[in-house]
Amino acid sequence: MIDRGDVLPITRQAALLQLSRSSVCYLPRPLPPARLAIMHRIDVLHGEHPFAGSRMTCDLHRAEGITIGRLTVATLMRRMCIEALYRRTNQVWAMDITYIPMMRGFVCLRAYDWVRDTRASLGRYLDFHNARRPHSSLGAPTPEHAYPDHLPQVLAA
Repeated sequence: MIDRGDVLPITRQAALLQLSRSSVCYLPRPLPPARLAIMHRIDVLHGEHPFAGSRMTCDLHRAEGITIGRLTVATLMRRMCIEALYRRTNQVWAMDITYIPMMRGFVCLRAYDWVRDTRASLGRYLDFHNARRPHSSLGAPTPEHAYPDHLPQVLAA
């Protein structure tokens, strides 16, 4: 279509083909390695926590020592076609999980076959919720950091 080595200038070739010159001359710039590393980390965090939006993902990065703005995270998530998965009004879930609406959110009920599976799943959730999930109402620290004296210590047998 467009021959860059032709005698006819690119602007004239674009005009003959009724194309804008900017679309013909545009060459995308490669992303810097640091940006690719952040995009990879966002992808990993989204795999671990698919419900995390740009705010929580930004806070999770800060907890790991990476300073990045929320709008930058939102832009990268949009560019990667990543969207937080959360329950919307009138949305139906096709799993063995039941959400019961409460005054301040939802209670999740899930069917388990074994007690040890139940304990392991609840343990993972509570560990994430108390030790790793940044809470925006607390100014982004985890409850472990915000209330170190109020959480009971679990003693191993």
